[in-house]
Amino acid sequence: MVQTEAYTLGRLSQAIKTLEINQDNFEWRLNHMQSEEAEWQIDWQSTGKYPPLLEPLHTGIANLKNHVAYIEGKLTHLKGACTRWRSHISESRYNWSEHMGYLGHIIILLVTLAEMGNVLSQGAGEASSHGTEIVSFWASVSNNLVAFFNHPLPYVIVIGLYLIFVFPVLINKLVKWSKYQFRKFVKWFKYQFRNSSSLRGK
Repeated sequence: MVQTEAYTLGRLSQAIKTLEINQDNFEWRLNHMQSEEAEWQIDWQSTGKYPPLLEPLHTGIANLKNHVAYIEGKLTHLKGACTRWRSHISESRYNWSEHMGYLGHIIILLVTLAEMGNVLSQGAGEASSHGTEIVSFWASVSNNLVAFFNHPLPYVIVIGLYLIFVFPVLINKLVKWSKYQFRKFVKWFKYQFRNSSSLRGK
């Protein structure tokens, strides 16, 4: 889309330059035509007032310059929207990576606690029965936590929470952005249609 706008803008600049060159050539011919000797007379066969010969040329140049200004504004707005969208995506990716990093640290901590519980439970055979019960209890808790995180259920829960809380917000933002872009496109299309109709009428 940005490349198409830039290409159209370049073509309009070339068209304006061509019309300005034609205007200079036409004015030069009109100025030098008055100094030439010619025995001819123009009969307009009309009593109405004719517009100046250069008026359509000036009108075309003004319309093209208006188109250039409009396209430049739209191009700037489109670049700004792309920049904001990329920034939003980068921020979301960073937040998601940070959350996954926290989850990974928690899992590593639980695995470490489970392994430590296993080592302590194996090396505490000669300890007192009370200490053995405490170590066995924490080892059992750690093993249960590790088994829980090794099961697909936690990931299903995480995905479910994401779909419930995060995904609707993203969908809502995407729908609002799509509606906004569609309204902008409709306004732009109506503007182009009115301009083309006015040019055809002239």
